[in-house]
Amino acid sequence: MNRSLVAVLILCAETASGSEPWEESRRIGTAAREQGRYADARRDLEAAMAKFPFDSRDLRRAELDDELASVYEYLGESAAAERA
Repeated sequence: MNRSLVAVLILCAETASGSEPWEESRRIGTAAREQGRYADARRDLEAAMAKFPFDSRDLRRAELDDELASVYEYLGESAAAERA
């Protein structure tokens, strides 16, 4: 199977599931946090934040900020938690 077809199939699967890239990263990051894998959670939640397409006043952005701040706290990064 060529790469173009694989890319199209992946895009179709994401569209069918209704999941946007930032939501998938957040879902993975949340699961990692719940499993105590805080470094992985940080990576995935930061990726979700980078992909987030909405205004900073969007409630979903605030919830993502809060979740990321809690991960920073678990990692002992209080200064980063304050900025989140």
